[in-house]
Amino acid sequence: MRTFKNNISLTLILAIVFIHFTPVSILGFPLTLAPFAILLFFLTHFKLSIRRKGIYLCMVLIMTPIIIYVAFTMSGVWVEFSKFITTYLLWVYAVLCMVLFLFGRLKMPSDYSKEFTTALLIVVLFSAAQVLFIKLLGSHLLYEPFGDFSYMGGVGINNLVLSHVTRSPGLFLEPSFNALIMFFLVSVVLMKNPRIKGNIMILVLSGIGVLITTSLIGVLSILGLIYFLSLSLMVKKNKVLPYVVVFLSILLAFLILTVYSFDLGRFGEINIEGTSGYWRLIAPFVIISEVLFQHPLGVPFGHMQDFIVPLGLFHGNSVGSTLDNGMFVLFFYFSWFGVFFVLWMLYMFAKAIYRGNTPDVILWWFVIFSLQFSGGIFLPEYLFILLLVVFFNRNFARLEFNRS
Repeated sequence: MRTFKNNISLTLILAIVFIHFTPVSILGFPLTLAPFAILLFFLTHFKLSIRRKGIYLCMVLIMTPIIIYVAFTMSGVWVEFSKFITTYLLWVYAVLCMVLFLFGRLKMPSDYSKEFTTALLIVVLFSAAQVLFIKLLGSHLLYEPFGDFSYMGGVGINNLVLSHVTRSPGLFLEPSFNALIMFFLVSVVLMKNPRIKGNIMILVLSGIGVLITTSLIGVLSILGLIYFLSLSLMVKKNKVLPYVVVFLSILLAFLILTVYSFDLGRFGEINIEGTSGYWRLIAPFVIISEVLFQHPLGVPFGHMQDFIVPLGLFHGNSVGSTLDNGMFVLFFYFSWFGVFFVLWMLYMFAKAIYRGNTPDVILWWFVIFSLQFSGGIFLPEYLFILLLVVFFNRNFARLEFNRS
């Protein structure tokens, strides 16, 4: 039994650290270790049974994109089936996995906190070594460590080393995914022991890691995790103090943004089409407003470029064609249904804070904020870490129940 546990622990660490290792491509689609890791983890941690409401939810979610596709076709808008089916199959796979992890019956509770800490240490140290090799030795040796087996061929060293700023993708495709992995690892560790004081070292380690990636969204994810975790812990002790903290935080943020905007002038670029600020902050709202009022059911899978390109919104020197934010991807494909779903997640997050339920605060903060890292939210690589967060939230809740 001990040998089996050790094998699972080692496999879990390797699956996380090497999630972007791509041994083979099928029909041009890079096949990483993620789908195999998901299957192995499910078979070793779940019983082969599922609650009935999970089956009903699965049917609804699988049918919804088909209804949107049929509605578009009946309205006379041309929809290319080959584009639809590719994304739809990813969606079906994601739905099946999520339903199994949400409604599947757990085997014995498992604690992998040490494994996650080990994985975080490996990821941060390798990221630091990448940057040090360039800064001190002028060597790119550690970039794209998988060589020809890198996910999507890698992004290229020239895109990661700009003037005096060196970005670290670590063992992954890009710096933002590196930061996402760090955010994920610190979240699941804190889920078991949600105390700031008892996790100073893990928070410092993850903080150093996301700074090395220079991912702004990564830095905000860790700061937000600390902030909302502290807020939920306050709720347990005092019902008034958290509201004072929230009010002062909003006031401070407003003052900082005001000073930053008027004194430094950095916010001026968000109104200039083609800039990075415009594409991330303004363009998505333009795109989504078109979807919400022209296509209230949503847009068929696979037709994002066909919809966005004709809008003629510039991203850099060319017309933008994709959405780099998972939340906007949900709004795009599911329109008002996506909006209601995100509002429901925000409600669940607020409720968890109000009740002082720290594991659920961590869960919902991760689910909501992880959507901000990338638009590839249907891909197995993102799905794998999301499923692990869901599993360990259920797992630690069961451990607490058994203790009580």
